[in-house]
Amino acid sequence: MTKILHIAETDKAGAGIAMMRYHDALVDAGYDSKLLVQEIKMKNKKLHQYAVKFPEGLLKLFSRFLLIKIYIKIKSYFVKLNYEMISFPWGYNLLANDKLFNEADVICIHWQSSFIEYISFFKKLKDKRFIFFLHDENHYLGIFHYQYDLQQNESLRGIENYVANFKKRILEHNDITLISNSNWTRLQALKSTVFKGIDKSYTLYYPFKVDEFLELSKGEARRGLQMVDADIYIGFTADKIHNIRKGFVDIIAIIDKLPANKSIALILMGHVDFQFTNEKVTVYDFGYIDDNSKKSMLYAAMDVFLFPSKAEAFGQVAVEAMLCGTPVIGNAVGGIPEIIKPGLNGYLFSPASFVKETIELINDHERFDIFKSLSSKTRNSVMDMVSIEHFIKGFSDIVPN
Repeated sequence: MTKILHIAETDKAGAGIAMMRYHDALVDAGYDSKLLVQEIKMKNKKLHQYAVKFPEGLLKLFSRFLLIKIYIKIKSYFVKLNYEMISFPWGYNLLANDKLFNEADVICIHWQSSFIEYISFFKKLKDKRFIFFLHDENHYLGIFHYQYDLQQNESLRGIENYVANFKKRILEHNDITLISNSNWTRLQALKSTVFKGIDKSYTLYYPFKVDEFLELSKGEARRGLQMVDADIYIGFTADKIHNIRKGFVDIIAIIDKLPANKSIALILMGHVDFQFTNEKVTVYDFGYIDDNSKKSMLYAAMDVFLFPSKAEAFGQVAVEAMLCGTPVIGNAVGGIPEIIKPGLNGYLFSPASFVKETIELINDHERFDIFKSLSSKTRNSVMDMVSIEHFIKGFSDIVPN
């Protein structure tokens, strides 16, 4: 039985959820799959937590990334910097000493965010096979998680390039395989400084437990949630609404610009916490939902799920909405066009025209009725691509059990 170890900084948010999807699918297929994280957020008994030992924690004081972090902090006083997050390949955890790593045949690296100390880790475990799971772009960039952020912060390009070249030097003698969540991410990785020339790269879409996402009638869902009658039910979810990349400002703009006589029910999931003063909108803020049956009811209650991300590697929430029979309007960026098929399960717009075209669609009753009728097709449009069976078939070709 092949022993697989997944490692990530946390089990939280999109990458953490995706890692759990991969792990659960592999366990069900008979793989010996284990998980190791530094920060447990979801109270999950499946996880092993890595505890930093005192001597290792001292390394943080001397690691080189502190100098760069100080430089960036000082620079921010003189130049406006605007990014979601930055991560470094210089951590303070000597993970290679952990027993789980020595037992594993394959080490799967997910969202590491300064969890891994690259130099010691990849040098000590150079005889192991590594699979980099690409959830965003950080594995093949330097410090940023999306090229979108790099483009907004050109003054940090020198540091970005330095760290990317560092990663390349460390990894060039290891056995590396890439598994991407979209074709777009895989192709971007193969063009990057870090992974250019890698000959083992694959696209395996996230495996969903599709039977846990229910296709309920919209009336049934709204009654169950005790929602008021509205002309339109709009859905949105994000881990952090202040993350510009997620496009919550476009949601606000759309609601503000819709006619005053159009009543709106806005269904929110995640950490939104935003107060609308517009009287035409009734806000249902459900916070973070971990239960797929509850998610199903929320997605099913929506006429449309809006996905205005400015950059996105895949889009798990868009798939969840479709599995529950709700069509999606998204931006034609990153891996999103691999999910949204215009006229089949939603529409694609450009970031520059998203607000304008969404408003025009909603205000055109005939077009919007046609859009809403797509709900009968959305589930079947993504069922096969995100099925566990599809993932396992692809993974078993890469890593036989």
